[in-house]
Formats: sequence, C-alpha cells, structure tokens
Amino acid sequence: MGNRIKIGKVTAASGLKGEVRVYSYTENNDRFEKLEKIRLEDDEYRIEKVRFQKNMVILKLAGISDRNAAEALRNRFVYMEEEDLEELPEGEYYVKDLIGLKAVDAQGGEIGIVTSILQNTPQDIYEIEKKDGKKALIPGVPEFLKKIDTENGVIVFDPAEGLLDLN
Repeated sequence: MGNRIKIGKVTAASGLKGEVRVYSYTENNDRFEKLEKIRLEDDEYRIEKVRFQKNMVILKLAGISDRNAAEALRNRFVYMEEEDLEELPEGEYYVKDLIGLKAVDAQGGEIGIVTSILQNTPQDIYEIEKKDGKKALIPGVPEFLKKIDTENGVIVFDPAEGLLDLN
C-alpha cells in the first residue's frame, strides 16, 4: 500500500440510506467523483455515489446501508491513496512535494527548509525554518518566488529586503 493523503473528515450521517457527510480538506471537491475508493482510517470503502450539498461532500459507500452504520463512521478521517493523485500540469505542484525542499536565495545562499505552505490567503505563503531556528514567511508571488526545482530539491526565492528578518 502506498502513502495515504488525508482529504477530509466524516462529520455526520446524511439521510436514512447510509450516506455520510464529509468535510473536504481539498480545494477541488471534484476529486471525490474521480476516486473509486477511499479509506476511513484502516478500512477501505468503494464509493457508490457522490453528491454535493452546499460545501459538503455526500458519499454513499459500499456496505454502509443505513443511518446507524453511517453514524458509526462519524469523526473518522478520509484518506486517498497517493497513487490516485492526478498528474498535474507543468509548473504546478502538490504541497506534499514542496515540504522539506531547501529554500535558497537568488545568489544560491541557503535560507532554510520549507516546512509549510499556508493556502488560506490570497496567494500561497511559504513558511521556511531558517538556519537559526526562526521562521520566515515568503509570499509565493512571482516577485519573490523565482524557481521551483523538485528534481534538485530546491526552491529559489528573491525576497524583498528585510522580509527574512521579520520574525
């Protein structure tokens, strides 16, 4: 079995026929329509039907046929297998592929290691743990983010003067 990626959490049963309400952690809820199966912790379920209600994903899972069975899945995390990820277009990356890359400046000097990417902002913000243990936050805009080189494990930034010294 490959690596699992957490994509949501079951919040409640939906209706009487065994459907579950899932709070999705993904930007693209269409992902659920493309998956044949998901995992809830260590149990694998085939997806029989997907529908959407406001911002919630409603799943009908094979073997879950009534409200009680669906209710028993409440608060379980929803995972997909890494091999079920779609290939991304050139120049787009999954966050998981960028965490741990070395952050360097335009002159090749090491800034630190990318530890997180904050995505609930107008543009992604790269959180970097600097060599001194402090954190730097660099917006992922073209002025500052110059190159992502996953093959060599490096992201090149050209941050504005003082941006690395804010924390």
